[in-house]
Amino acid sequence: MTSPYSKTHTIAGQPLYFTEQGQGNTLVFIHGLLGNKIQWQAQIQALEADYRCIAIDLWGHGQSQVFPENTANLKDIAGQLLNLLTELNINQCSLIALGTGCAIASEMALLAPSKINALVMINGFIGFEPEVNCAKYQLMLDDIIANKSVSAALAQQLASLFFSSANLMTESKAASAKTEHQVTESPIPDSTAISLAKALTALNAAQLAALVKFAPMAIYKRDTLEDAEKLCLPSLIIASNHNQLRTPLEAYLMQDTIDGSQLVQIASAGHWVHLEQAEQLNPLIKDFLQQRIN
Repeated sequence: MTSPYSKTHTIAGQPLYFTEQGQGNTLVFIHGLLGNKIQWQAQIQALEADYRCIAIDLWGHGQSQVFPENTANLKDIAGQLLNLLTELNINQCSLIALGTGCAIASEMALLAPSKINALVMINGFIGFEPEVNCAKYQLMLDDIIANKSVSAALAQQLASLFFSSANLMTESKAASAKTEHQVTESPIPDSTAISLAKALTALNAAQLAALVKFAPMAIYKRDTLEDAEKLCLPSLIIASNHNQLRTPLEAYLMQDTIDGSQLVQIASAGHWVHLEQAEQLNPLIKDFLQQRIN
């Protein structure tokens, strides 16, 4: 495996950070809300021997902290990522996206269909966010704006949404054992809800400002399902059965709307399945790419 290191592409005076590993047909990895480019390392390790893997830090995440001017929505971000592809002389690529990244990926495919030859959409929904979700997430966002920080209670609530209940129970037991100075078989990894909650409470003013700008773009995204008949390319939809942020119905709706798409469900995983169940997810992606684009 090659070691990841960050590169940058400047857009309207602001650096967009990404990593580039491997060689072959290009894959572009797009994370969702509260994610980052490093979270894709398990997938890149499985694919970089055969593919050129580019993982991006979206604005307000990872190292890409400051938004360029005139960035108002996910469609704008999709256009900026297409600009990055042009800068890297990439004429065609496949997109592997999770959560909000799926909406960005679909916008890219609609804006430049000749550039995108396959879509892998993991635990995402490209239609309108349900109104009840918008109201819930807006309350959380209002709390962050009012307090100019992410409280410990809100951080814990948010972080728990990204993982399966089984994983959270395991974490709780491990944390209790650590508190009681007992020896655990393995340390709690950085990808867990506990680590995510700590990271949220540690956000500085600039990071909070970026999060407050990105979150509404994700929450109030446009309904790209209206244009789904234009997504005439191989598409794999992956849904976790313990996802607290997306429903199976949404995955089935995407499959019904996107012509020729296939749907696969993964057991015992939450929203961040790429961290929890990489051993299940990676073969699905690899097999799909081999069958559809190689």
